[in-house]
Amino acid sequence: EVVKTVKHVYEHVLKLPVTVWPDSSDVDKAAVRDANGDGKNDLHILQITYVEPFFRDTEQGSRCSWISRNTNISSFVYSTPFTKGKEPSRNRGVSVLEQCKRKTILTVETPFPCCTTSQEVVAKEHIMLNPLQTAIEDISSAADKLLHTLEATPVSMKVLTGVLQGCIAPQVHAGAVVVCHAFLKTDVKATKKLYGANRITNLQKNLRRFLDVCQKGLEVFVQLNNPTDESGPDLYQEHLIQAFDEMCAKIHPYIYEEEQSQLFRAHDRKDSARIDE
Repeated sequence: EVVKTVKHVYEHVLKLPVTVWPDSSDVDKAAVRDANGDGKNDLHILQITYVEPFFRDTEQGSRCSWISRNTNISSFVYSTPFTKGKEPSRNRGVSVLEQCKRKTILTVETPFPCCTTSQEVVAKEHIMLNPLQTAIEDISSAADKLLHTLEATPVSMKVLTGVLQGCIAPQVHAGAVVVCHAFLKTDVKATKKLYGANRITNLQKNLRRFLDVCQKGLEVFVQLNNPTDESGPDLYQEHLIQAFDEMCAKIHPYIYEEEQSQLFRAHDRKDSARIDE
């Protein structure tokens, strides 16, 4: 409905037909030529997508407050997931091992917010993420979203319930367990060789952080929910707790494996030292 309304507004202003690009992929002008079948080039293209403020590493330190992160913004980013080896599409691949992401960064002429609500894009760049980088970013984003929900004053029970459900018991997208098992459960040596040991360690680090934030979120949920004894057990709360316990049991062996093995090796060295003595 929104797309139709915006399309109608632009057609009314331009007095020309407008073609709506179906997704957030790069606009292929050749594909929309003569879209109306009248033998004329139809290059009036309208692309509608969701963008977020983009801050470069050099800006992160100076943009800590709410004001600094929501004003004087010149760059925005949106992501286009696609299956490895295929054209970008709104539909993700079946396996997370094939899911890549292209991040498009747009820079506008005048920073937002601005009196002029429409700004010209003066620069455009792409950042390609491989499947492991995509998985790490998705896990990190999920943790950030839940943490942001917990930092709200007061915490919205409705929002927390939805975010917590998406983190602990996802039903639509691949969850943390799927990501963990895809990259850490089988043939880890080959995965490290393909992506690098540092990135595997980074994935484990982000999974640990994700579980910590989920635990905090679950604790806050239980405190806010607080069912009375007369009302009986809260089945949904029990479902979330059980789902979290199962998720931890499936992930823990792979995110602490290296640390545990180091502890075991250190313990063995101490035992051998005592035997030698």
